[in-house]
Amino acid sequence: MPVVAAQTDQAQKDQAQKLDREFQAAVVQYDSGHFSEAAKQLEILMPRAPDVFEVHELLGMVYVAESQQAKANEHLAKAVRLKPDSAEARTNLAANLVQLRKLDSAEAEFKKAAELDPRSYNTNHNLGEFYIVSGRLGAATSYLQRAQQVNPVAYDNGYDLALAYTETGRLIEGRNLVRELLKRKDTAELHN
Repeated sequence: MPVVAAQTDQAQKDQAQKLDREFQAAVVQYDSGHFSEAAKQLEILMPRAPDVFEVHELLGMVYVAESQQAKANEHLAKAVRLKPDSAEARTNLAANLVQLRKLDSAEAEFKKAAELDPRSYNTNHNLGEFYIVSGRLGAATSYLQRAQQVNPVAYDNGYDLALAYTETGRLIEGRNLVRELLKRKDTAELHN
């Protein structure tokens, strides 16, 4: 291997490692709840990593945490364009679209995410809640059932599913689910 090529390869590896360290530092800031610091680090990183899925996804989530939905949407949408088969990215985008009141687009993203990963608790639960808020309890039921199958101890989802059952005339199923939920010893997770 020519010396110039070896030096170029090493320089590229060094640059990639530096970018990864900077990204990981932003992750630590995000995980610690220091959202403005994470945003600063990611904005500095962005020009050197304009097409990196993880950078856009995290920056979008940082802006969501800061209640800057318009900025979040830009990065969450870019993350989906970069990785269209990511159910999680589509779910994050859909949840943000709900906040922006772009409900048709949100529903489409939630549904695509559910197609991509039918066993995703997060996607199914959020799509079910979306339908409840939209007044479409019948549509909510199947997604909430899927989420409940994935995580049968999730009180929040169980509560929503019991509501959907009750409001769609499935009173016995709703009552039985509420009984099961109330048997839980850990009530710290009760629905707000």
